[in-house]
Amino acid sequence: MGAALTALLLAGLLAEPVSAAVAPAPDLPQVPAARADRCATASPEAVAKGRWARKRVNVPKTPIGNVKTAGSSDLMASVRDGLRYAVTNDLTTRLAPYLDQPYYDATHVSPSLEESIRRSANETLAAAILLTTTRKAHPPGITRAELTDFARWQIRSLACQHGAITPGGWGNTWQSALWAVTVGQAAWMLWPELTKYERSLVSIMVITEAEAATARGPRYFRTRLGQELTPGDSQSDEVSWDLMAPALALAMMPEHPNAPKWRNGLIAMSLAAFARPQDIHRVATYNGVRIDIRLPGTNANEDGTVTNHGIVNPDYTQNVQHLWWAASLLRAGGVPVPESLFVNADVVYRALAKVVFTAPPYAAPGGTVYQPGGQIYYPMGVSWGVRRPATFVGVDAFARQYAAKGTNA
Repeated sequence: MGAALTALLLAGLLAEPVSAAVAPAPDLPQVPAARADRCATASPEAVAKGRWARKRVNVPKTPIGNVKTAGSSDLMASVRDGLRYAVTNDLTTRLAPYLDQPYYDATHVSPSLEESIRRSANETLAAAILLTTTRKAHPPGITRAELTDFARWQIRSLACQHGAITPGGWGNTWQSALWAVTVGQAAWMLWPELTKYERSLVSIMVITEAEAATARGPRYFRTRLGQELTPGDSQSDEVSWDLMAPALALAMMPEHPNAPKWRNGLIAMSLAAFARPQDIHRVATYNGVRIDIRLPGTNANEDGTVTNHGIVNPDYTQNVQHLWWAASLLRAGGVPVPESLFVNADVVYRALAKVVFTAPPYAAPGGTVYQPGGQIYYPMGVSWGVRRPATFVGVDAFARQYAAKGTNA
């Protein structure tokens, strides 16, 4: 939800005021105030490092739409209603047992760590975007002040339980870069609303994930000779979400001593994320990297499609939005955007909007992934169902902002 909102607001597709025919939220319990409480499980050393780092964070430039220009009332209504549901469900059901805790243990809310962290992160970024890019909009029955308190509670709790602050906590593992960026962007957008202590927790979380992602570096689906290193599963998704961690750290702290290292890691991963077989023979230099010499492998197919779960998989092709999301983070920080973040992005997006799949050998009815009426066509089947509109509306909005006109964004 957060990525889609970032893209939609950047593309100017949301505006206010709008009316939304949604049910108001019931009377909700209040989230606990931060008061003078501290994260009880925090390492003193981590907090001290965070205190040093927070002083180097630049406040972001947030886009403010022209409220006199009508945006999509349907999209705004969906955003407001989605937040109404998320906040109401959290405060009355999902997180109700933790409402007496200024810092709740975010790692044990759900059976899986992903569900525990990622859901809270997504709704928190959605709240931060609504609060900082509009002047009056809020979920029905939930005031802007209540939404701000809710977002701050989530931010400090999620950051508190990160392994950079709480030993043994979440982070520095599969997909955690994406979760940390989602929480970190929410916090960055609400920076003036946060206490110095909350800023310290967020700062060290962002730095730690940037360091870990940069250390992991690029990974590849195929070798230069075409041999599959990870049969059936491109590494484009993992590399593309990893690169956002150094992007956010660089955007927030461009004068940090490790900023050059983050930038180099960002460039290396963005070139690798959707590298195609022809790139290893293409004489081209991006940000000082000669790709035909330096690329040890590839991740996307020649036509821009991405293979995952053993199939040509649109759900993974749309991860090209991570490149554009990273570019948007850098722009918000006033940091120059490396050219590498746009390499192959248009080609990959065309795999959704323009590449035609013939049936057979592909599944009937054939055609492009984007079908008339907003339907999604999966040429080789689907993993999670065909009705996942937020996934694609996000990449479409980024493409509208960044892609060439010929890509049919």
